[in-house]
Amino acid sequence: MTTSEVLVFNIPDYNISDIYEILPDSIFSIISPGNKVILKPNWIRESHIFRPNEWEQVITHPTVITAVLKKVLEKLKGKGKISIVDGPETASSFEKILSHYPVSLWKSMTDEAGIALDIIDLREDEWISDANVI
Repeated sequence: MTTSEVLVFNIPDYNISDIYEILPDSIFSIISPGNKVILKPNWIRESHIFRPNEWEQVITHPTVITAVLKKVLEKLKGKGKISIVDGPETASSFEKILSHYPVSLWKSMTDEAGIALDIIDLREDEWISDANVI
């Protein structure tokens, strides 16, 4: 039987250092050099459906993914592969979702660590809306 654990932390704001420091090492203990690691954020859509300038409540915050990526890179020790994957709503733009993220930073981090990085859209289709017509 497996056990589940829920951890709640209070941090002053979203910054990579604070999030990195509170991530429990036990979560990453299964990772060994040479593994392929999948990071699965929650990428629903590029912005709030009625307030297009708001996006933080509909996707995993960039600093969380960056802090997790940093921990995973340490565990892989230069051997392995990382894929960040999700399947957002079909009517959302994967390109616009990624525009909220420091993809170039992630690529720099993985390149410096000698780890391959893929960012994958799991959907087969992406619907495009034009004048409220899909």
